[in-house]
Amino acid sequence: MTAAFMSLRVNMNEFWNKYNLLTGAYADARKKLYASLRDESSIEALLAYGEEVMASEPGIALRFFGRVLELDPENLTAVVYSALCYWLSGDDVGFQKLRDRALKLAPGDPRVLDLVDR
Repeated sequence: MTAAFMSLRVNMNEFWNKYNLLTGAYADARKKLYASLRDESSIEALLAYGEEVMASEPGIALRFFGRVLELDPENLTAVVYSALCYWLSGDDVGFQKLRDRALKLAPGDPRVLDLVDR
């Protein structure tokens, strides 16, 4: 084998070792996140966590907002943020369902009116 090939092979092995380490750590972090989510009862904390990941991980954010809605089914912020998560994910049915729910809760709220324009 040539030196270039050996170098490439070492770099690929190093890449896969780091990849496996990161994906394992990510999976562990997700498990811990979901476990703590079941126990969390602070609506403010749940909304903050969801808002933090909404743009990059709308599916995870939906779990936070869903927990808020379990605790307070009429929480307008959670309904609006959930609708936005569905919109970001390209789920038109989910978006429309939550948008309609928001319209029933607070038809004149600017956040709700912003949903209507989407």
